[in-house]
Amino acid sequence: MTQQSAHLHYSTLNEAFSLQPRHSVSRVEEYAEEHSVVFFLLKGMVEGPTLWVQAGLHGDEYDGILTCLRLMEQLPLDRLRGDVVICPIVNVSAYQAGTNESPIDSVNLNRVFGQDRSNTYSYRFGAWLAQRIIASADFLVDLHGGGKSLAVCPFAMVAGDNREAYNTALDALADTDLTAVYICDFQSKGMLINEVCRSGVPAVLLESGGGMSWREADVQRHEKSVYAILVRLHLLEDPRPEQKGKPAPLVISKIQELRFDRSGLQRSQAQAGSIVHRGETIIEVASYPDYETRKLICPVDKAIILSIHSAAQVIENGYAAMLGIIE
Repeated sequence: MTQQSAHLHYSTLNEAFSLQPRHSVSRVEEYAEEHSVVFFLLKGMVEGPTLWVQAGLHGDEYDGILTCLRLMEQLPLDRLRGDVVICPIVNVSAYQAGTNESPIDSVNLNRVFGQDRSNTYSYRFGAWLAQRIIASADFLVDLHGGGKSLAVCPFAMVAGDNREAYNTALDALADTDLTAVYICDFQSKGMLINEVCRSGVPAVLLESGGGMSWREADVQRHEKSVYAILVRLHLLEDPRPEQKGKPAPLVISKIQELRFDRSGLQRSQAQAGSIVHRGETIIEVASYPDYETRKLICPVDKAIILSIHSAAQVIENGYAAMLGIIE
């Protein structure tokens, strides 16, 4: 019998934390804005910190969702020293539509935090979600991927709004196999990890994968990162021999986003995770309707491509790439 098939049922997370026995799994279905959100609470053998792991903040990013399902099935409760909250699909309306944003208000849920409040669905739902994480969690892992139209290299975003929480988050990533770590401060654009960090909860966003489906390698990379964080937070002991000689990720504090200046068809692109220099071509596009070759050029001395548009069709002023500036 899997852990999933043996779970208990509670109406709220508060109830599950209060009543659920140790060494068990529960399913909790709460409602926000008339939409149900399903959480799973995994309680280990002994008390300890609470790790919150979620995916599907953007509805077309599937690698993290599969990772959450595997964690529910495979986390060893008999070795778990603490609790893990898992929410496989946070933004249910976006997931059901297969889109990055919720179709209810066409708002990116990871851009609503710390911004001028609006009374639309995503802003209200975001406030509801953040309150639950801050009330329950000692650490947040927010799993992402490139979605339908982006390829990303395996990298992390770490919230830097609270110095103590930032240091804890950075330390928790020490044994992950990432290409880069981007330090996001309070000026970052309305992301959930910054909202949570401002309340003193360490928070990281992990990127891996992208495309219309999911890839085994990207799911496994997310899995390994979560397990590495569990070990660093002392929720699990590490049964593996110590890994030595692993290259340290690039630490990025500045990024630059690039956008297309014409619509058209993408003809070639650089790879996510590759290093580019000033003047080098990142993407080549056959523009429409004039069918001219347009090149998106690296505008900085040296950078790593954190994410890049991977779909064939490109739209004028659409997102093209995010560069992590190497100084």
